[in-house]
Parts: sequence; structure tokens; C-alpha cells
Amino acid sequence: MQEVLNLGYACPWDTPRVRTWSGTPWHLQQALEANSGVEIVDLPISISPVLKTIARVRGLYRERGQWQSRWHYTPAVVNAYRKSLQSQVSDTMNIDAVLSVGEFGSVAKPLFIYQDFSFLHAIRLLDETGIIPSQFAAFPREMIRERAARQQETFDSAAGIFTMSDWDAQAHVKHGFVPSEKIFNVGAGFNAMVSTPRTFEELDRSSSRERRVLFVGRDFYRKGGDAVVEAVGLWRKRVSYPVRLTVAGPRAWPMDGPVPAFVNFLSDVPKSTIASELSMSDVSTLPSHFEAFGIAIVESLAAGIPFVGRNVCAMPELVDVGKTGHLVETHDPEELSVALERIANDDGIRATTIERIPQVVQRFSWAAVGDAMTKTMRERLA
Repeated sequence: MQEVLNLGYACPWDTPRVRTWSGTPWHLQQALEANSGVEIVDLPISISPVLKTIARVRGLYRERGQWQSRWHYTPAVVNAYRKSLQSQVSDTMNIDAVLSVGEFGSVAKPLFIYQDFSFLHAIRLLDETGIIPSQFAAFPREMIRERAARQQETFDSAAGIFTMSDWDAQAHVKHGFVPSEKIFNVGAGFNAMVSTPRTFEELDRSSSRERRVLFVGRDFYRKGGDAVVEAVGLWRKRVSYPVRLTVAGPRAWPMDGPVPAFVNFLSDVPKSTIASELSMSDVSTLPSHFEAFGIAIVESLAAGIPFVGRNVCAMPELVDVGKTGHLVETHDPEELSVALERIANDDGIRATTIERIPQVVQRFSWAAVGDAMTKTMRERLA
């Protein structure tokens, strides 16, 4: 292999690119391009506008009073994505390997895949518990099984699978999806960064101040947004000081009825807005039902903001309970409410979270992710 790694970078981009998957592929590409030993060859995965329009219409379904579309999971779109990637790889000279953000089929070059929660996970949970993860709940079961089968074929032929968390990597190995020697936990970085986090001495710690809670998640119900709204409402009833919840991510208010008076609903806003909201928050929360990593968690900790999540999936890897936040055990809004109140008023936890900002920034930088990927790809290609 050449000294410089010529790496095809494959992703189905949104417009603008920085908005794709909350900025994850864009930031990863920037980190890889900054590596002097890597030459990025852009392989944007695309489908025709006509097919996208048809798929959007055919994939429409109504959930919780709002129209959604599963267009990007339909067989026609999946096949078009696979053909797009295969065509670009075959037409592009001088590629040592391909890094695909998501699974889009096998190619005629060594293939590495960066992914989080997979269709294989979804089917395993369905078969074992009878419950499908909520992000897949509206999809026909046969569609999910077909995608899982094709995903397994791609994983079998891939040179390596990159995951964001050790939980995700170990789950793939435990259930026989990927052998341990072919799967690598490289982590993920933060996409919303507070440039100058407040020091502990700068914080307003008056007992009468407004406590601010931040929830960031486009997939509102899977990430426990409904429980957060109820939990903050319960908290407010117990105390005399004001409590405000900021919700960002969903394009429209996802719950029945109007936005509650204590909620500041921001919709789907730029990362700069998220960073601004983080800088003013006392605690952030994401009590997800399933969370293969949780970039919002590391964004919170990198800003010095304690975090409250759930003791499931990858969240125990990220939150140091009693030091940088707390993990609840159930979906009960009352348990979450008590945890949010306690963490928001705990000076010791806030001080420790601020002290650990440099460690979080170093551990969860996209540069570190890019370097880990590059090292692994070189070793696998040697």
C-alpha cells in the first residue's frame, strides 16, 4: 500500500452537507482531511430527484398526529444507493479503501463502515422481546428483516466495522453479527462546541435563579422527550423558583396540544444555537429508550454541563454517575424529575464536570476518531 492512504469517503449527503446526521459525517471528513497521511476521494452517494420524490410519497405514514416518511429505507432507494456507491468506486481510480458512513452494500475495494445502531440489533430485539426499537416501529417487519439480511452480507464482506461505543461493538460480537477481530470502537466526536465554557466561579448559583434544562434530539419519543416534558412539569410543582425546558431537534412540536408555557421550543436549529443554549443550561438530558452512543451527551459534558440519561446501551460509558451526572433506571417521569432537580442543584457535580472538560474534549474529538480509524485501516490493509 502507498504511504498516503487514498480513501474513498462515501455518504448520502443532505444539503448543506453539514446538516447530515447532525454534522457527524461532515466533521469526520474534516478530521480525516486534516490527517497528512490521508487523501480523501469524495464519493457522494445519491439517487435521482424523481426517485426520491416518489419514495417520499410512497413511504408516508402518520405517527402521533404527524406525517413521516420512511423513504430512505424502501427497497428502491436502498438499491439505488448501493448502485450509486458501486458505480462510483468502479469509476474512480487510485482508491486504496472505502469508508462508508452507514451500510450501502459491498464494493470492489476493501470496505470499512462507520455505523451505530443497526437493523441487525433491531431484529434481535424483536425476536427476543417482541419489541422493536421505536425508530423502526412504523416499518413493515419484512422490510426490516430484508435490510438486516442484506446488512449482514455487507458486514461479512467488509474489511472492518467502526462503532461509536463499546456497547455497540460488543453487542455485534455477542450475537454473531461481526467477529471480534473485525469490529473496532473508535468513538465519536461532538458537533456543537461551546468555545468558552463558563468556569464554576462564573456561575449564577443564587437559590432563586431560573434552572434551565436542555433536551436535544430529532427523534423526540425514542430519546425520551415526552418523559422529559412531564418530568420538568413535576419538578416545577415542587419548587418556588422557575424552571425552564428548552427542546431542540424536532421540526414541529411533537406532542399533542400547544407547547407548554415552561418549554422553549427551538425546532431543528443550527449547532451554533445548540452551543449557545448549552452555555446557559444547568443540566441536559436524554433519557433514551435506545442510544448507541449519544453525541448530545458528550456535547453537554464538553460544555461543562452535567447530564442525566438512562442506565442502558452506551450511556454508562459516557456519564460518570455522581461525578458528571446521573443515570435513571426506568422510564418513570417522577424518577427523572427527581434526578434533574438534584443534578441541577449540585454544585459539586457541576464543578467536577467543568474540571473534566479538557479530558472530554481530548477523548471525544473528531481528530481522535479520524486518527483511530486511519491507524486501524492501515493495519487491516497491510
